[in-house]
Amino acid sequence: MLKFTEQELLKYFVNRNDCFATQKSDGSYFPINEPLTLSYIRLHLQGIITIATYCLNTENKVKWIGVDIDIGSSLEELKLSLEHANKVASLFPEYMVVKEFSGRRGFHVWIVFKERMSASYARLLVITRLNMAQLSHYEVFPKQTELGEHLKYGNHLKLPCGKHRVSGNFTQILSVTNKYE
Repeated sequence: MLKFTEQELLKYFVNRNDCFATQKSDGSYFPINEPLTLSYIRLHLQGIITIATYCLNTENKVKWIGVDIDIGSSLEELKLSLEHANKVASLFPEYMVVKEFSGRRGFHVWIVFKERMSASYARLLVITRLNMAQLSHYEVFPKQTELGEHLKYGNHLKLPCGKHRVSGNFTQILSVTNKYE
């Protein structure tokens, strides 16, 4: 099974390390206003806590864009979700792409950029390609491109390799392409 180390999770998926969120047993998330350290990531990998990382940093830049493909939990719905996840992943051959089973109802496709880029440009890039492939009905994270006075954190997405608190299942990395060294 594919896994990421603590250092790799920090490198590829943590865009804002001054705060993070943890998943509660009902599936909701609670913000934590302290630095996201390797110790917390280790607890995440062990399944003791489940961490979500915020998409936008304080400069409105992203390291990644996440596409959440949740159709449902029946076998047929999961098969369709996987087909769509494969299609989404194929749209970004020039980037590192991580495809994972989310641990519950579907899949996450992470498009990871080598360098941070403006959230508005990154969202436009991903949404345009999804529209061209007729896959625009899936959630794209972040949903916003700017933080502000009334939006301190923005969206988050559960870090890979963690335990879903509702289902009790760990996410499963299905593929990683173009991994940056």
